Amino acid sequence: MTATEFLLQAIFLDPEQARTALDTWLAVTDLDVLPFDQFELLPLLVTRLETLGVETPWPGRLRGVYRKAWYAHQLGLQSARDLAQDLASAGIGPSVLKLARPPGGERLTERPRLALPFVVPVVHIQAALRRLGELGWRPKPDDERIGSAAYFTWRSSLRLKSASGQQILLRWHFLEDWPGDAVDRAFLQRTLALEADDPVLLAMDPTAMLAAATSMGITYPPALADAGLILQSGVTVDWEWIEWLARTAQVERPFAAALKFLGCSLCLPVPSRWMTDPGTPKTSQAPEVNRIAPASLSRPARLQRHWQRFRRLSQALGMLPSPLRFLEYLQYRIQAA
Repeated sequence: MTATEFLLQAIFLDPEQARTALDTWLAVTDLDVLPFDQFELLPLLVTRLETLGVETPWPGRLRGVYRKAWYAHQLGLQSARDLAQDLASAGIGPSVLKLARPPGGERLTERPRLALPFVVPVVHIQAALRRLGELGWRPKPDDERIGSAAYFTWRSSLRLKSASGQQILLRWHFLEDWPGDAVDRAFLQRTLALEADDPVLLAMDPTAMLAAATSMGITYPPALADAGLILQSGVTVDWEWIEWLARTAQVERPFAAALKFLGCSLCLPVPSRWMTDPGTPKTSQAPEVNRIAPASLSRPARLQRHWQRFRRLSQALGMLPSPLRFLEYLQYRIQAA
């Protein structure tokens, strides 16, 4: 097991097991060189430490991380409300935050984030980006390719920063690895108002948020934590819809890997269908890759992974893969490698 897995167990397992996992994580962790994916989990750890009544060697630093993330999260929510209102007045929308809201308006436990994912339909993304620029939001980092049609074809998100330092993660598809219209429409059908008194800014129902989080497989631990919070809350999940989405977006393999981890390693309630071998069912033709390989792989291996991902994106977009399009893909994806 990795240090990140022990950290997730410290957050989600029952108290006795959580303390054991926490002791292991503390023994192998140096807060000064903490990987970013673990850093994003620290606000949840702080909350769990209070519940467990456990101290760490860095109580002040952890509380500082929590306060910064919580404050940024609250500012992000307000910025998102303001942006959604402004975009709606310009005929741009709908605007959706990738946060879970069950029908009825109750709030689920959320992972505080420095940058909230803010989704605008791809058909409006160029107009939305122009308007956000007029309001003082700038890409971080800046890229002269931003704004071209190819950029929005081969990329799926863009981090923006305001003059006051607030950040949002602007997205134009709900799933990074399957930017298809049918999947985006299916997600939009599972949205609801973030707040009862503000119907302009939407959120995702728990089923949709769980699907989006687990579609990334086990490659991004903060997304696993988001999925874990939904399962831990006990809200009703439409598993038939999730299975349909997994087949349609050809992400059965990462779905199965993520859900098996959540059920087996974190002891969260997952149907037995997903607790077996996380291999892709025979009916699926999905390739094994769902993220770009780490930079430690050889250049030919990384190029092969890029080619596999390019073919997936081409299929989702209804394009025929060709060498020229692959070169264009590499020009716009190379920074994500």
